[in-house]
Amino acid sequence: MWEDFITCLKDQDLLSSAAPEAPPGYLLTKTAISGPLFLILDDNFYYQSMRYEVYQLARKYSLGFCQVFLDCSLETCLERNGQRPRALPADTIQLMARKIEEPNPKKNAWEHNSLTVQSPACSSAASPALTDLLLAALENPVRYVEENVEQKETDRIVCSTNILHQADQMLRRIVSQTMKEAKGKNGVLRTSE
Repeated sequence: MWEDFITCLKDQDLLSSAAPEAPPGYLLTKTAISGPLFLILDDNFYYQSMRYEVYQLARKYSLGFCQVFLDCSLETCLERNGQRPRALPADTIQLMARKIEEPNPKKNAWEHNSLTVQSPACSSAASPALTDLLLAALENPVRYVEENVEQKETDRIVCSTNILHQADQMLRRIVSQTMKEAKGKNGVLRTSE
């Protein structure tokens, strides 16, 4: 699989083998770095957390991020799966249909660059929306937010001076100390009857 991916990148003149004297590896070509580059991850990513990991990578490297969700009925999925040379068991498809979590930009702000395409309508009609989505992702890379150490320290001081916070911390210490004292020598907690 990885070799197929590397071959595909080489065929598009996006990747070249490292020089013979260099450590084994690959280099991006001038073509790859001269213009926009789209990396398409074709996977079901059925859990939101799986997609979030990709988003975090985009954020870490200040790259654009978007996702396209192909909404397809279970019946159509089963039919298409049956036409594959190496079809998956129907149970697997049904399980994935139950588990899949659609993008939810209202719940997850990081999913705002999402497009849902109805599978039967997956034609040239969806093309303008897809183009707009890709351009928006390119033009608005996810910004890496560095932790503001000074602000965190200020917040910590404010929090520690807050009387409710202090009371909570004191109560926790009292409970912890009481639990330690209530333990017998054999490590069993004694309770009053």
